[in-house]
Formats: sequence, C-alpha cells, structure tokens
Amino acid sequence: MAYRNENLNTLKGLACLLVVLFHSIGAMYTGLKLQTGFYRELADLLIFIRMPLFAFLSGLIYSYRPAQGNIKHYVSGKFRRLIVPMLTVGTIFAMVQSITPGVSPSYKHWYLMHIIPVSLYWFLEAMFFIFMLMILLERLRIFDNVERFIPVFIASILISSAGIDIKYFSLSGMLYLLPYFLLGSALSRFKIMDKLSPRYSLVFMLPALILVVLIGMGVIDYPKKYSLLAIFIGTLSCVSLLSLKFRLGIFDRIGAYSFSIYLFHAFFTAAVRIIYYKLGIFNPHLILLTAVILGLLCPIIAERVFKRHNLTRLLFLGLAPTRKIS
Repeated sequence: MAYRNENLNTLKGLACLLVVLFHSIGAMYTGLKLQTGFYRELADLLIFIRMPLFAFLSGLIYSYRPAQGNIKHYVSGKFRRLIVPMLTVGTIFAMVQSITPGVSPSYKHWYLMHIIPVSLYWFLEAMFFIFMLMILLERLRIFDNVERFIPVFIASILISSAGIDIKYFSLSGMLYLLPYFLLGSALSRFKIMDKLSPRYSLVFMLPALILVVLIGMGVIDYPKKYSLLAIFIGTLSCVSLLSLKFRLGIFDRIGAYSFSIYLFHAFFTAAVRIIYYKLGIFNPHLILLTAVILGLLCPIIAERVFKRHNLTRLLFLGLAPTRKIS
C-alpha cells in the first residue's frame, strides 16, 4: 500500500504557480519577451523544478493506483484522462494561436498535429507514455525491492541525460520526465515518504540552492534541462519540498485544480498580455501579476463549468460521465 502524503495538494498548487508564472513571463522571444532582468533570470531558473515537480508528484499519485490488475481499464482511463483533453484543448489552442496576433508563432505542422506535440500539451502526451511504460515495469516487478529499482532508475537518468531528440509523440519529453516520475513512485512504494521530515529538507535543498545560485551568477554555465546537473538539482529540489511537509491553504485549493490549471492557463495568460498591449499598457509587473492571478483563477472556473455536463467533462477534462441516480 502506497503512503499518502497530506501536503500533496500544496505541492501541486506550488507546481501550478511555477508553471503559470513561467508562461506569464514567457521564453526569451515569447510572452513578455524579456531578455534580461530579474524576471528573465527567474523564468530561466524555474526550468530546474517546474516540470520535474509535476512529474515527481505524478509518480507519487500513480503509486496509489499502479498498473496492476485490470490493465484494459488502466489504459482506457489514462487515455481518457490525458489524451482526450490533449486532443480537444490542444487543438483549440493551436487554432486560437493561428488566428490571434501578438502570441507565440502559430502551429505550422497541421498534418502532424499531436504527432508533433502542440505547445505545452507535450506534457500530457509524455505522461501518457510514461504510464504505458509502467505496465512493463510493473511486470518486471521493479518495485518489489530497492535492489531491482535502483538499476532501472540509474538507467532512466542516463537515458534522460543523453538528450535523445525524438520529437514525435513527445517521446523526448517522456525520457526527460521519467527519472522524476520513478523517484516519486519509489518514495511512496518503498515507504520512504513517512521517514522524511522537515529537518532533512535543508540537507537536500542546500546543495541544489548553491548550484542554482552559481548558475544564476554565471559561475556555472546554464545546463540543459536534461543534463545530469539539471537532474541532480531537480531531484534534490523535489525531495526537499516533499520533506518540508508544509501545507498552505491557498496552495491546497489551487492544487485541487492542478490538471485544469495546466490545461487552460495559457489561454488566459496570453489574453492578459494581448489586452494590456492593445490598451497601451506595457508595465511588466502589472501584466505579470494579472496574468498569474487569472491564469490560476480562470481555469478553476472553467473546470466547474465543464464538470456540469458529461460531454464537456469528457472532452475538456478527461473525466468519466456522472451517473444519474434514478
């Protein structure tokens, strides 16, 4: 039986904040198009924790209901939850990009849509294939003991750090996220989570912080997100945050809507920027604050609306229909 950690929603809320913050700032030539300054450095440094934390938490949550028993039900459930909204929301996102001025470059490979992932929706595709890989790894019983798990975990790190470029079906993304997912699963399956405590958090966080500071100061060159150094920083950061076992009410509430926030936030962060620019307002602090607030709040409203009808539950949230009680 996997060990449930009570602060998972808080960590999911934190992960949502980091992702929304990053997309509100944008990359160097997208979003606010900031090439220097604090926000630019912050966005660049977030790469070490944003998606690793999401994958790490996904691994923890997977361990509660692993790929055992009815595999057909497991596969269909993951397809419904991840691929269906990816196809629906991702396609709408690409179409909106193609007709909206002032946003990132439009999607150019329509005939390969979702074969080559659409923007941030690569994560859903990558996670689906990780879940499918877990069927094999469960068959190999890698979680039976630590001795079986460690070689697989090391292999995942080495493969991830190789930076293999397979753009189709987000397989590169799958390889990039796999070590974090496996680590999260292992901490739960081997009941290590209950042994972690806040006093150990600094042990994990301090070396990660030192490395991030050195990178930010330019003492160490920025590593690629899949490099061994980045994986080291990311895994230490994830374990450190889990060890803190902190809970924050607002993050708890945000974390409960983490999937919808990931799905829909980019629509609203981009809309905020476009509207402000149309109004002749270019203050990055105001734009960023508004984008983050609406990027978190509006998807929550969207989820509540879509949950009301079975068709929208399925298409936009990947949820099974509710059964009416007669």
